[in-house]
Amino acid sequence: MAALVNRFSGFGIGRFFGRFRKRKVADVDGKPNDRRLRILLWAVVITLLCGYVEAGEPLEEMFYGARDAVRARDSNGAIVVVGMDDQTVQKLGHRYFPRRHTATVVDQLFSLGAKRVFFDVLLQDSSSEFDDKKLAEAFARHKGSVFLASMLSSDPRNNGKLTPVEPSERFKRVASLVDVTVESSPFYGSISHNLAYGDVYRPTMAGVLSETWREESEFDRPDFAIRVSSIPTISFVDVLDGKVPAAAIAGKDIVIGGTSQVYNDIGLLVFQGNIARVYGHVIAGETFKRGNPIDIGWLPAWLVGFAASILILFARQRQTVRLAITSALILFCIAPILLDEFLVTVNIFAGVLLFSITSFRGLSARRVLETALANSASGLPNLLALRSINTPQNATLIAMKIRNYAAIAASFEKDMEREIVLELKRRIDFGSGQIDIYHADDTLFWFTEMEMGAGLAQHLEGLKAIANSAFLIGSRTIDLQLAFGIDSDFERPLSSRVGSASMCAQEAARNNEIWKFYDPQRQHEAAWQLSLIGQLERAIDNNELWIAYQPKLDLAWNRIIGAEALVRWTHPERGTVGPDEFIIAAETHNRIDKLTAFVLDRALSATNEIHYIEPNFTIAVNLSAQLLESPTLINMVQAAIRKNRFPADKLVLEITETAHLARSKIALSTMAQFRAMGIHLSVDDYGTGNATMDYLKLLPSDEVKIDRSFVSGICSDAQDRIMVQSTIKMVHDLGRRVVAEGVETQDVMDQLRALGCDMVQGYLVGKPVPLGVFIQQLPDKSTRLAG
Repeated sequence: MAALVNRFSGFGIGRFFGRFRKRKVADVDGKPNDRRLRILLWAVVITLLCGYVEAGEPLEEMFYGARDAVRARDSNGAIVVVGMDDQTVQKLGHRYFPRRHTATVVDQLFSLGAKRVFFDVLLQDSSSEFDDKKLAEAFARHKGSVFLASMLSSDPRNNGKLTPVEPSERFKRVASLVDVTVESSPFYGSISHNLAYGDVYRPTMAGVLSETWREESEFDRPDFAIRVSSIPTISFVDVLDGKVPAAAIAGKDIVIGGTSQVYNDIGLLVFQGNIARVYGHVIAGETFKRGNPIDIGWLPAWLVGFAASILILFARQRQTVRLAITSALILFCIAPILLDEFLVTVNIFAGVLLFSITSFRGLSARRVLETALANSASGLPNLLALRSINTPQNATLIAMKIRNYAAIAASFEKDMEREIVLELKRRIDFGSGQIDIYHADDTLFWFTEMEMGAGLAQHLEGLKAIANSAFLIGSRTIDLQLAFGIDSDFERPLSSRVGSASMCAQEAARNNEIWKFYDPQRQHEAAWQLSLIGQLERAIDNNELWIAYQPKLDLAWNRIIGAEALVRWTHPERGTVGPDEFIIAAETHNRIDKLTAFVLDRALSATNEIHYIEPNFTIAVNLSAQLLESPTLINMVQAAIRKNRFPADKLVLEITETAHLARSKIALSTMAQFRAMGIHLSVDDYGTGNATMDYLKLLPSDEVKIDRSFVSGICSDAQDRIMVQSTIKMVHDLGRRVVAEGVETQDVMDQLRALGCDMVQGYLVGKPVPLGVFIQQLPDKSTRLAG
């Protein structure tokens, strides 16, 4: 398979699709998205192989049958089947009845005005001399109008070589020969106009019935839209007994063949059931009389599937994807039926398979990508979506910060939060025209063609007035506090412009200004980054850092039984500094130990207060994996426990970035010592790549936290649900607890409870809040969740 991929790459497929990668649509992890290109490439390879080796022949025949059923029609009645049916076998005593009866039937048919008589039974064996003579004499009386069956059969005694099977010489001298070979397939088979018998081409029965000749010896599928039940059929014994009126025979071709199952000459037709093969020759004769069938193969339909696949995978607009799917379905369903009417056969299996693979996989990838590119609260495109677009040329980027967003979000349920943002978007559209707006937490971003100047300043002031006027949500009037940041430095990367526009909006909010313009000459951001570690150490000493507590709910008891301590930094000049920024900096510059000691001390002290309300309350503190190799870590934790007189079994250390721990004897030894002290250990972010099954088996932990990226999708994504379910079972089998983080909806919580999860954490249970707020909410929230 890999070799085939390389071959297709050699034809330039990768270069052909390279322009799609230049569109820079971000994948879920933020890297350039080539997932859909891989889906297309593998689907192409698989379906090309299927088309080449005709792997889907049974299904293709089913498609044929379905189309035949749609086009079903009656026979023209020009060919009559005289069937050796069950009645004939019963009356004449055996399938091999005396041939004198056949001679009588031949004479009787011609006396009734038959045009020609064809035999779909092989007469290669001799019977009694009397009977064979009678039949030969009957053939001689109608010489030139009687056609006997011959066929090519594979001879196992001669290495499978095709060998003619023909009537005896006595019959060949007085009758013409036609071929009745059928190329077998899962459902009946195909028939040719003629076949080569050595150096001579012998016409087939269908070819002679149609009175046409075709130079090529190709097998074609008869038009089985003709209903077998509509082909005139007369019992052999009724002709023998003279019970058939001349009107049923006169001027028509007659085909004599076995229709009883005792002749074992039965084929299956989709939607028509088992039929005697003699009917296939009749239908083929009618088909060839209409024209020469043409089989255009599987490539045209495959190209349709290929074109639809490109649009499904790479089109930006949903309307384009829907149009591609609809068009492909119409072409796959309608076009083959229309072509069949003109005796043009197209094989659609490979094309349908290509279309199906790319539709299923592509739409799934698109749903995942769209979910990743949407803000969970509002449904608007998020920052990841903003960073993935092609930046409009000479477009000014505006960031609008909702200064009191956190207070608003805390005051309403999530649906109300969505209503607020969407109403705000509607008002922005009213003032700016229909534009794309991106939502990131408390900030909305969009582009405008207005240049920086008095006009843009007045425009922003107008937007602020529109947004603030009579903002009614539900029964409450909301006062929004807005500040705008502007970036018109078109030469910089979009990610930098987003950061600068956001920074300007934050500065405008701090200074109580309407807007602030980004000055590319300013270098204070670089200075801030250089001084970040020093300022962080001063922040610890000056109590600028504080701890937020996010509750953890025990699903079995429906009670808040613990919390995670999350460090926050409110800078006196910059305002809120994101934890990702300063925690990563602390790890990079080996200052994480001091930060961890601060968080640990504050968290244990605060939890002692909570123990007056909930004695069994546990507190979780994040522990960087690199600290596990520090010789001072155990003493630091012990000192914090002794200082706060804190019970060790109520402390949970959540270890992140565990990928290298299983290879570190020091880290494993440190973890074992913590467990010996009674401290619980938790493997954080399980499933994201930082924690795997191998490491989970080796790490001496008490619980496992499943990452939010899997938890949030368990109600809508079967793969996420299977992942979470299998993880819960595996962790329980190892004797450990399971915590699911990122729980934001009741449906997700109910699903986790049904799967046996032990604890959950997320906005549905509670957002990270200061200690005082947390303690006030604790009894009320526990009671409400329990109820």
